[in-house]
Amino acid sequence: MGKLYYNLYETCEKVFCQEELILNYMGRYYAWLHDPLLDEDLRRELLAIRQDDQEIKNRFYDDIDFGTAGLRGEIGAGSMLMNTYNIKLASEALSRVLLENRQAVQGVVIACDSRHRSQDFAREAALVFCG
Repeated sequence: MGKLYYNLYETCEKVFCQEELILNYMGRYYAWLHDPLLDEDLRRELLAIRQDDQEIKNRFYDDIDFGTAGLRGEIGAGSMLMNTYNIKLASEALSRVLLENRQAVQGVVIACDSRHRSQDFAREAALVFCG
């Protein structure tokens, strides 16, 4: 299990920084803001903070951590927060690890609970795994 966890961590790093490494928080902010795949609710939230340098820094100084309990954090727009964008990235990373380790045939269980947006996040994760 340890190997799978470390492979997942390395794959997450590759997915989060796939084509070019964005080193500063403002670069990350603008990359998100201009990403054509970002949903409009997140884009509106990012536009609302465009004059607040500290808020942009708080949301984009790093990537959200994938810990032993999975992804956890405040819900909102930013690489440090829980949102559909980060759910899709983490799901993509996990699917790659499962495929590389030939464990995809065992299937994947995706569940939700009573927390805010849990059903939305579960649906987005399922869509990634379905291809």
